[in-house]
Amino acid sequence: MFEQTGSPPGPPGPRDGTMPGTAWGIRVPGEAWTVGLVRGALRVWLGTVGWADGHTDDIVTATVEALIHALQHAHPTRIEGGPLWLEAGVVASPGSRHVEIALRPGGATSADELPAPVRDLTAAVDVHPTDGPAWDSHVLLRSHPNP
Repeated sequence: MFEQTGSPPGPPGPRDGTMPGTAWGIRVPGEAWTVGLVRGALRVWLGTVGWADGHTDDIVTATVEALIHALQHAHPTRIEGGPLWLEAGVVASPGSRHVEIALRPGGATSADELPAPVRDLTAAVDVHPTDGPAWDSHVLLRSHPNP
């Protein structure tokens, strides 16, 4: 029914602006029950990469709100139960790091169409159209920095 991928945290050391070995991904059916699954799996992954608890709630809430929006607005997902893909990674730079989460289909053509918590709880939200229908966009969330 769903697939999840993940890798252990990268080795300790200086942050050099490259993506460490901390990628996560999940493919779920476009059905309401998957929201809790994604919420829990993302929270566990953030814990494995050492994400501070105070920063975890914001990125999990923003991701779940974006997922709910996609479930409601991304066709054919809401009609046929088609899959949604989420991928995440930690991007490190000197003295800071942030999480980037990609969702497809995003069910939006601009960031303004997404629920307010998605925009309010993240540092940036980008919506990238594809060659397909408007609902089949990529939504990219960027968390606030976490040293």
